[in-house]
Amino acid sequence: CTPRLTSLWLNAGPPILFGLRAEPFDFRALVTALLEGCPSLTTLALHDFQEQLDDSGIQELAPLLRNLKDLRLVDCAITPAKSQLLCHAFSDTTVPHLEDLTLDYNPLGRDGLKNLAPILVGLRRLKLNKCKITDEDCHALVQIFVDAASLEGDNKEGLQLQILELGYNA
Repeated sequence: CTPRLTSLWLNAGPPILFGLRAEPFDFRALVTALLEGCPSLTTLALHDFQEQLDDSGIQELAPLLRNLKDLRLVDCAITPAKSQLLCHAFSDTTVPHLEDLTLDYNPLGRDGLKNLAPILVGLRRLKLNKCKITDEDCHALVQIFVDAASLEGDNKEGLQLQILELGYNA
């Protein structure tokens, strides 16, 4: 890693070339290398990290969240239980800088949304495509933002959501 690296996209799934599978790697070592070698990292995109982002993987990821503005955890098996751990990881590192969160292809459902509520209200962009969110869950999501707006009162800076993607849910 170079100290000036600001964005990193990783896919843990098998490579497309000739059906070869990627060798397993040490997720903790990856996080440590990123922490030590990439202090300017502001965007982290992890795709298909279902095995690596178990309970301990989310805890290992927590220190990386400190400076991120954009976090993309696509198809990482983020369940309601893991969403609670993710929210806890954010609160442990006090991440006021996070602007964009993509959790596409994760089975969040209503409970996952409720667990993530504390970090959702400060986002500019939220992508929840194919997250098993029903119409009722969408109403609950809207209520999260309505409740946050009523708590903010005259302070309009707290709610900055500009883009909300909820495609292919049901």
